[in-house]
Amino acid sequence: MTLNKIQKVMLETDVVQKIDKIDGLESSLADIVTVNVKKYSHLVVNGDWADAIQTAINENSKVFIPPGTYLVSKPIIVGTQKEIHGAGGNLYLSQTIIKGEVATMGENKSIFQCLPTGATNNVQSIKIKGIKFLGDNQSVQWSTLNTSTDSGVNGIDVAGTTQGVTIEDCSFVRLKRGIAQRNEGNYTDKITINKCFFSVCYRAIGDLITTVPLSLIDSFIYDCYDWIVCERINVVNTSFNNSSFSFEYCGIKGKYISVDGGWFEGGNNHISTADYVGGSIFAKGVFFSTSYSALGNTKHHFRVGNQGKLIFKSCRLATNNRIASFVSITDWSKVYIEMDGNEINTDQWADSQNPYTLGATIVRDGKLYKGNIEQSEIYTGIHQGGTAIASGTKINSFHHVRGIRLFNPTFKIKNSSADTYQTGFLELILTGANDGAGADQAYFQKVVIAKGMGSVWSVVSPAMDGSQL
Repeated sequence: MTLNKIQKVMLETDVVQKIDKIDGLESSLADIVTVNVKKYSHLVVNGDWADAIQTAINENSKVFIPPGTYLVSKPIIVGTQKEIHGAGGNLYLSQTIIKGEVATMGENKSIFQCLPTGATNNVQSIKIKGIKFLGDNQSVQWSTLNTSTDSGVNGIDVAGTTQGVTIEDCSFVRLKRGIAQRNEGNYTDKITINKCFFSVCYRAIGDLITTVPLSLIDSFIYDCYDWIVCERINVVNTSFNNSSFSFEYCGIKGKYISVDGGWFEGGNNHISTADYVGGSIFAKGVFFSTSYSALGNTKHHFRVGNQGKLIFKSCRLATNNRIASFVSITDWSKVYIEMDGNEINTDQWADSQNPYTLGATIVRDGKLYKGNIEQSEIYTGIHQGGTAIASGTKINSFHHVRGIRLFNPTFKIKNSSADTYQTGFLELILTGANDGAGADQAYFQKVVIAKGMGSVWSVVSPAMDGSQL
């Protein structure tokens, strides 16, 4: 059964009758919609469809809104166990458009409001599909995003919804918030946004607090002043793109954020838990492209709050961005960073915030960096293959070298960008066919060297008296 045939039947009948077979498929239009909103067109006053749409929803559990533009002067209350279908809400090919304006609706009102104002019980099981929600915030322009104003009407207010709200194939344009949540209702749980498009809104989604992570899937957020503010959110295969300078913290902001796949271009400080203690970021398979910011040293892919956890794997990071900045850190030992299999073009962190040297726990491609130690280093005078190598050559920790003679080695633990050396230890194991003095027996020697705060290097495990094997 095709959408065009469904629409044709609905447009020609006031009450949808059961049709047993269309295109060889048994179906019932009553399972898809109950009524065409045009049945209530007699309630339209001076082009205002608010009462007509509201009455259709009040009297029916499933409502179809056919192609056209519908101006509403007040919020449409959805209520519990409702399905509202338009004829398509694609940004560029929208067939059903519902428009709200501040002059008639009022500032910060929502075109669709799931929970009635003042209600004490939550509403549940709502599906909204195929509608373009259009506001009148003209301050958001793709070419001057950083001058946008936080004003206008919202698209859908999801406050007080339980047992699932599904929003699919919708677009949200020139709104204060595409998806909003006012402070009413007992709580808000599962919200799924699928195949939706947000464009030239002040903020695409916000400011949401949900008991279950909001799911944003296969969607697009383009040219919005800010992207998402939601305490818990899962983002899957979604693209973010701003075409001009964004404000310094344009991105996804929350406490628990998971991003699987997708594209980030424009924006700034793309994924942030900076406003929370103990937040976590998990990103996998994300392509981070260019950031647009007036200040180069504030371009970060991640922004991590106190006691935060950052894990990113198989991601591509942009050349012009720093990896992350850190906010209000009181104990660096409680910051955890894990990186694995990433393409990192600019291996740089925020100014004066190198987590290696400040004491964060870092796992990078399976190698653990813990405490204040960034990297153990051996600076030596080396002869290799009979050719002298200048004193000061560095051998990394866990480095295996062969055919080398060591002369008066010195040892350092690198602890900060200022090249100061505080605490640490090194274990040096030497094996060979001789002891360097011409003996031809197999040779083994192990030395453990340590340095405490304010002390000099000292041998804590003897050289095992040069024992031969």
